[in-house]
Amino acid sequence: MTVGWLANYLFSPSSLTRMAKELRTYTILKGIANNLSQPFISFTAVSSGILGEYLGLISSASTFFTALAQFISALLRTRAKSLLLWGNFVSGVSWIVLALIPFQGPLYTLTYFTAELGLGISLMGWNLIMERLSATARGVTLAQYTVYSTLGQLVSTLLAGIFVGSSTSLIRIPFALTGAITLSCAFLGQRTDVDVEDPARRPRVSRKLLRFFLISFLFTVVWSFAWPLFPMAQVYIFHMTYFNVAVISVIGGISTLFLRNRVGRLVDRNRRFSMFLGRILLATFPLAYALAPNIFVTAVMGLSLKYRPVIKAKYNNCCHSFNGTSSPTTSRRSAVTT
Repeated sequence: MTVGWLANYLFSPSSLTRMAKELRTYTILKGIANNLSQPFISFTAVSSGILGEYLGLISSASTFFTALAQFISALLRTRAKSLLLWGNFVSGVSWIVLALIPFQGPLYTLTYFTAELGLGISLMGWNLIMERLSATARGVTLAQYTVYSTLGQLVSTLLAGIFVGSSTSLIRIPFALTGAITLSCAFLGQRTDVDVEDPARRPRVSRKLLRFFLISFLFTVVWSFAWPLFPMAQVYIFHMTYFNVAVISVIGGISTLFLRNRVGRLVDRNRRFSMFLGRILLATFPLAYALAPNIFVTAVMGLSLKYRPVIKAKYNNCCHSFNGTSSPTTSRRSAVTT
C-alpha cells in the first residue's frame, strides 16, 4: 500500500460521500487524545512515588471502570449522542484536573477513575453508533478508516514520549491536551446526524456463557497480579524514560496493524485455538520483564501481547455464539468494527 494510494483513498470525494465526516474526525481526535496519555499513566504514578494499593488500582482502572460504565449504560435507556456528550465531558474535565493536581496517591487515583468512567460511557455511545453504521457500506468504510487512523495515534504517542523525555512534570502538558481534545469530541459528537436510542434491558446469561465468563474471570484475576509490576520494572529495574515507554507502545501498535488480517483469518478458522493461543502468548510479556537483559529485548518479546487486540475483534461474536444469538450480520459487524 503506497502513501499516495492511501491519501487518495482517504480524501477522495467518493470516500467522503460514504463516510460521516463528523464521525471520521471524531475517531481520529479521540484516538489521538487517548494515546497522548494512556500509555504513560501507570509509569507516571510510579515515577511520582505512587505504589502499593493505589498503583494496583490505577493499573487495572482502564479495564474495570470502562467496562463498568458500559455495563451500567446498557441497563439504562440511553441515546448514543447523549453518551458521547456526557462521557467525553466527564473524561475531558478529569484529564485537565489530572494535569493540574499533585501526583499523589488518593487524589491522582480517584481523578483517573473518573476519567475512565467517562471514557467507558463515551465508548458505549460510540459502539451504539457503530452498531447502526456497520451494517452498511458507509460503516465498513468508516471502520477501515479507523484502522488507518491508528497510525496517527501511534505518532501522537511517540511525539508525547519525545517531548516529555525523562521529566515527569512535562507529562502534565499531554494530560491537558488529552482533556482539551476530549472536550472537543464531546461537542463534535453532537454534530453527527446519526443517533441511536438504546432501550433499558435486563442481563441474560446462558449456562455456557456463564461458564465462559467464570473461566475468563479466574484468568484475569491471576493475570492482573502482574499489571502493577510492569511500571515498577520500567522505573526501578530498566530505568526507562517516557520516550522508552512510547517506543515500546508504538512497536506493539505497528505489529497489531500488520498482524490484523492474518490473525483475523486464523480466528475465523479456529476460534477456540486462537483464544487459547492469545492467552498463552500473554505469558511472554511478564517473562520478558523478568528475564530480558535490557529494554530492547523487552520490546521485542512484548510484541506477542499485541496478538490479543486482534483476538478481541471476535470476542463479542464468541459470546453471542455461546448465548445462541449470533448471526451472519453479527459476524460481519464484529470483523470490521473491532
